[in-house]
Amino acid sequence: MPMTAPDFPANSLVARCGPSLIGLAAFGVMALIAWLGAPYQSILQWWGIQPGDRLFIDSEAVLLAMDCWRQGADVFVPNACMGGGYYSYSPTLLKAALLPIGPEDTVVVGMAVMAAFLASLCLLPPAQLWGELGLRCAAVLSTAAAFAVERANVDVIVFVITILGLWHLSGRGAARALGYGAFLVAAAVKFYPVTLLGLVVRERFWIAVATAAAALAALGLVLLGSGDKVREAVQLAPAWPPLYDVFGARNLPLLVSQMVGHTESAALRAPLPATGWLTMAVLVAAAAWIASRSAAADARRWPLVPAREAIFMIGGMVIVLGCFIAAQNASYRAIFLLAALPGLVTLVRGGQSRALLIGVMLLLWGDLFRHLERMIAFLAIGGSAGIILDIVFWTLRELLWWAVMARFAALIAVFVWFTDTGTRFRTWARDLMVAR
Repeated sequence: MPMTAPDFPANSLVARCGPSLIGLAAFGVMALIAWLGAPYQSILQWWGIQPGDRLFIDSEAVLLAMDCWRQGADVFVPNACMGGGYYSYSPTLLKAALLPIGPEDTVVVGMAVMAAFLASLCLLPPAQLWGELGLRCAAVLSTAAAFAVERANVDVIVFVITILGLWHLSGRGAARALGYGAFLVAAAVKFYPVTLLGLVVRERFWIAVATAAAALAALGLVLLGSGDKVREAVQLAPAWPPLYDVFGARNLPLLVSQMVGHTESAALRAPLPATGWLTMAVLVAAAAWIASRSAAADARRWPLVPAREAIFMIGGMVIVLGCFIAAQNASYRAIFLLAALPGLVTLVRGGQSRALLIGVMLLLWGDLFRHLERMIAFLAIGGSAGIILDIVFWTLRELLWWAVMARFAALIAVFVWFTDTGTRFRTWARDLMVAR
């Protein structure tokens, strides 16, 4: 039986779309303030966000790149059409240059992106308790979500496509094929959603093999058609100093490398030096220990998670873990954690993962906490003591990311364990051991 409060309207509009309506009210007020010419940037700074000088600047940059592409400019190198800037996203996204839109349509496109983001949240499994509803509202208003919406970043579009894909994947029969198709579209737009194709392990073994082969072939054809522009886009992906407001597995190793004398420019683009790899090895070992400690308890409680919640939870975890391992990521990419919340709350109700749920919420609101910490460090304390406080806070945040990612890895492993593919692999391994 669902664990709901007697007075909670389960499966109602409030349970499904309450967070979206709260987000619409908050983001709509901010858009109105900006439209009236009021200094909305100050409000956003107190929200923990470093705003641009106008709303939706990331969408504006993409629209400008499309306009310049139509005019024949090579947007993958600094060019006069883009004011000396360049385009660093997938070349597939430039296909939208066929549409009659340009930078003058930024506000319309930005508002449409915001509306699509909020509407997509209604596809998540409905909240089951008032407390869960409040938690989801807090997540929608988090600095990660607000930052993504304020920029109308392409990651928001990828999020919407991902949620649509997961929603179809939680269905039956042919609907699942639409889910994998959505993942292909998302991967063509921004590369990293290719990790979601790993969810084919939930299908029966040979169906999983065939689906994976077809999906990878289709993606290969799409990317092959873009030629060298894919490689250029990957090489143009930004790299930030580790103390910047980004998350990724390289951050702590990069900082250690810089502290022992490696220059920032070399550390950002070159392979990690020995000290960086040693730091990485220690962090991976600690993460493996955390994952192994929690895997057994996660496996015992896994049957508590309904199938629909499970697929959204694992989908969100797979994409965030993949991004964490592969690159440095702007803080707004944490919005994919929203997909994991329904399943995590169910695990908490079953007596597991309370610390993980708290950790996820702290990461979603991380930029606000760092903004407050910096005010204390540099305004109240100042000097070398303020710098030390800032580094200590940043290090704790990075360690939290590693701990949360370790728990994600454990839950993903448990998910695979209960699939047909996981069962076949265990049988094959057992038969191999017996044969020996």
